[in-house]
Amino acid sequence: ACYWGKPEWWIYISTSYIAKIIATIWLSLIAAVYLGRNEKEIPGEGRRTLDIVFAFFGSYGIAQQLRKNLMEWEGRYKMVVENASEMILLLDTNGKILDSNLSAVRILRLKSRKELIGRNIAEMIFDNSGNPINWENYKESFKIEDTSDGPHIQRLNCHIITSSKEKVELDMALSGIEMGEIPLMMVLGRDVTEENMLAREK
Repeated sequence: ACYWGKPEWWIYISTSYIAKIIATIWLSLIAAVYLGRNEKEIPGEGRRTLDIVFAFFGSYGIAQQLRKNLMEWEGRYKMVVENASEMILLLDTNGKILDSNLSAVRILRLKSRKELIGRNIAEMIFDNSGNPINWENYKESFKIEDTSDGPHIQRLNCHIITSSKEKVELDMALSGIEMGEIPLMMVLGRDVTEENMLAREK
């Protein structure tokens, strides 16, 4: 208004207000993204003036940190599972083996994990009478109970017959887990052949 009618009027407008309009639109976009991702206000926590800007530009650093932590925990998981002395199997609802650790390969007297993954565990194990295991009896293990008693665990004493006709006796614990809302079963097992033999001799 002060420069209206003077030659420098357009110069002042172009150097001041246009820049302010662009900055306002840019900050509005940042605010829209930030507020869209934070639908609920956290009680007792207010937003400071520059929180929106920091949150927008700081998200990349946070994502990198989370990715680093995820890789670190994944490495720890692999170290624990692969070095466990017990057999660990991951099964689907039909008893198909989806994954295993190296101890499972050793306990089941196999040469590699490829011989194990994809096979049905019900076709590999037998009860104490030598009959094939009825997998339907153990589907209850897929139940995941949110109780103070912990997960629903079923015990299974069974054995396998290896390719060299060796009998390996197993003590298994079956419990249900969920991965991406898909019910799976985790099997922990140990070789009790020698332990049972000593008990029978005694």
